[in-house]
Amino acid sequence: MVVAGQMRANAAASYVTTSGSKLMYQGSPIVLRGVNFNNEPALACCGGPNIGSINVNQTDYAQAHKLGANHVRWGLDYNWYASNKTQFFSVLDQHLAWAAQNQLWVYLNDFIPPGGSSGGFDQSAAHGYCIWSDCGSSANNQTLLNNMWQDIATRYANNPTVVGYDLMNEPNPPADSQWHAFATRMYNTITAADPNHLVIIEAPLSNDLSLFSQNTRVIYEVHHYPGGDNFPNQTPANTPMLVGEFGDRKSSSTALSFVSSEITRYNAAGVSWSFFVWREGPRGFGLYSSWGAGDFSVPWSPMITTTQTGWAGNMMPAASGGSPSPTPTPPPSPSPMTTSSRSSWRTRLTPRSSAARRLRTSTALQAMARSRATTSPSAIRAFPTTWA
Repeated sequence: MVVAGQMRANAAASYVTTSGSKLMYQGSPIVLRGVNFNNEPALACCGGPNIGSINVNQTDYAQAHKLGANHVRWGLDYNWYASNKTQFFSVLDQHLAWAAQNQLWVYLNDFIPPGGSSGGFDQSAAHGYCIWSDCGSSANNQTLLNNMWQDIATRYANNPTVVGYDLMNEPNPPADSQWHAFATRMYNTITAADPNHLVIIEAPLSNDLSLFSQNTRVIYEVHHYPGGDNFPNQTPANTPMLVGEFGDRKSSSTALSFVSSEITRYNAAGVSWSFFVWREGPRGFGLYSSWGAGDFSVPWSPMITTTQTGWAGNMMPAASGGSPSPTPTPPPSPSPMTTSSRSSWRTRLTPRSSAARRLRTSTALQAMARSRATTSPSAIRAFPTTWA
């Protein structure tokens, strides 16, 4: 294990493991503190699916390392895998190599499952998606996602850069029992295929994880945005917790104070966290308000300072594949796209229910937001000082 900026040889593969509520690396407790690389323009929800539109490259990993992050939450789309498996794994191999070279762990997150998703808390048949019981072919789509994770886990079983597999972003089933059954199936599949890595199970929109009993090789994940904590009513005892997304829009007058206060309490509690997000457009949540890979020309400097302060002293894996490369001059910025021409343009709204969720600015999704604004505020609980 090394502190930011220090290097040493990695003589043997070492994996992030769990010990009770702690994450461990080479016998010492660690906290994952990093950032989302959600690859938004490449996702089916937001302009894709097109794996060639991933908007991070080697220089982004070098920059994240330079700022002090120790991991990235890396978003993927099932469509990439289904359309060209060879290309899919070639791209993942390259990004994991860049992460390893720059002392960054990675956990992979499925933003878009078979059957589609808004990219957030909407996978409903009413909006054309199909992964839950409200759609006739959901069983087949669940099998497809299960099989993708089996394939990924088999390929990366011996890759120490990988922390684990975040099964599905922001699940919102008609009943929590459906998520429990589906997530348990994927957990069993992954742990059978890969003896070394962790499975990351997200809280559903209800915020309730009480059906889950897995307590080995598992991390439970929650999200937090202004307006409400997506923290579960009941967390499986003696397991690690991860805040997989939190942040605020650049236009918000309270963005800096919100993020700063959250980082303070996460760090005080020893809870791992992934800031949302590395890059988005000028009205988004990104540390960089530019869509192009390797483009750092429009930094959100105060927020970068805030997150960098939170990352100070991060424990990191030793670099592999050579020392981190110097950050080269970024390529010219791509021509900006207008809001109307870019389907990925989105905003996160403070929901009336106080349960945080991702919403995109389209007529259909605004209607979805109105129809789903009845979630009970009683599902929210205060952030705990520690987890059992």
